[in-house]
Amino acid sequence: MKRLQLNLPTTLYGMLFRGFFYWFTIIQGLFVVILIIFDLFGKLDTYMNNSVPIWQILFITVLYIPKAISMTIPVAVMFGATMTLGTFYQNNELVAIFTSQVSMTKFTMPLIIFNMLLSVGLILFDSFVVIPANRYRDERYEQISDKKNAGKTDNENLTIRSSEDQSMFWSAQKFISSKNMLEKVKIFKIDEDFKIKYRLDADKAVYTKNGWLFQIGIEREWDATGDLILNKKFQKKYAEYNEKPAVFRKARYDIENMTILEARETIMRYKQINVEHNKELTNYYKKFSFPFTLFIVSLFALGVSTISKTNVLIISLFFSIGLAVIFYCLQMFLDILATTGRIPPIVGAWLPMVLFTPVGVYLIQRAKT
Repeated sequence: MKRLQLNLPTTLYGMLFRGFFYWFTIIQGLFVVILIIFDLFGKLDTYMNNSVPIWQILFITVLYIPKAISMTIPVAVMFGATMTLGTFYQNNELVAIFTSQVSMTKFTMPLIIFNMLLSVGLILFDSFVVIPANRYRDERYEQISDKKNAGKTDNENLTIRSSEDQSMFWSAQKFISSKNMLEKVKIFKIDEDFKIKYRLDADKAVYTKNGWLFQIGIEREWDATGDLILNKKFQKKYAEYNEKPAVFRKARYDIENMTILEARETIMRYKQINVEHNKELTNYYKKFSFPFTLFIVSLFALGVSTISKTNVLIISLFFSIGLAVIFYCLQMFLDILATTGRIPPIVGAWLPMVLFTPVGVYLIQRAKT
């Protein structure tokens, strides 16, 4: 009898994970196939117009699988947990488990821990698998569709603050990354009263080994009383500034399509030049917070799985999907507040997790046993 009691939790946990992985695999596979079909048909005209070989089509399609998995795994986790516990409850298997003095919390704890670890794994999976595969896929697709990558790192209508002198600003109509050249560039310094005390205007500025070469422009300077003390035109002028071409270069990818290290470097560069980056910082923090959606939706699914014995699967799915929709709506609302600077980006990224984790824990504790 004692040996039976020792083996009981192991047997129950094996039954729990077998049921979960069964439903999880079915739902995950179904949604991945649906996304792949939509993606394939969305690109079918391009494939046909460019006479793309079938093997290339298949290769590009296969490269979409990591992205599809990343997009659908929260839904698969939610459905897997709901269907597993709902089926146990409908078949009275939970009654036998509870009469064995195993509570809902104890019974579902291994699955909760598993989904928390899966959330951590999704952070790494996104940065080291999904993003590289998706980038390579986009490059292959651009090659076969005759789309060029040139110009993606050019930037237009940019204004930055110097990292060396906080009173100095750069403004340019356009930055051409292939030539390390600024067009219609202005450099100006302001005093404490926000009055311009120095200004340099040039048609072009090219970065060379000797520093920035300004072409066809005018240099002016004012004293403390506002009198013009320098007004000099020039054809060519070399000047050494701390700013390098990389400062003006537009990031080729959005933060969402950068690895963690790339996103961190980009945000540090934005901070150095004092460029507004609330949106980028919010998306950076979401690289760590969003994967924990798996943990949250698993709590929701497990917590509502015993709400009703009648139509248990439908009702459980209805409640878990409803909670997930509320969670995502709150996340979207906080994203807007964070990107507009109303709240700190870290709050916008992590607050939904902080608010809904106690809700999920409460639902599991209040589940019928």
